[in-house]
Amino acid sequence: MTGDQDSHFYNEMRELYEKNHIDFNVAFLNTGEVDMMLDMVKDNIGISLVTDSVGRAYENEEIAAIPIEPKQEILTFLAYPRKRRLSGAYLAFKNHVIDAHRK
Repeated sequence: MTGDQDSHFYNEMRELYEKNHIDFNVAFLNTGEVDMMLDMVKDNIGISLVTDSVGRAYENEEIAAIPIEPKQEILTFLAYPRKRRLSGAYLAFKNHVIDAHRK
């Protein structure tokens, strides 16, 4: 179970499997199908690569989840209308986010 076909992640996993002489059989699942995917893992049908939040949420006596990559930095952007003069709660929120980022 891996990313979209021909994505960087998919290609990396395919190469890793081929290098270790392991059959590479892929099941493409959407994030809305997490429960089904984890039921497959519990039933020993396969293993899965999941986000850290899914791994933490579902790790229990039946499923082990271990980090395999260093923590990633995710960029977050504050988007607001450039031509509109913000006021009230909108202005307060924008200023709060910008002030917190500068610290």
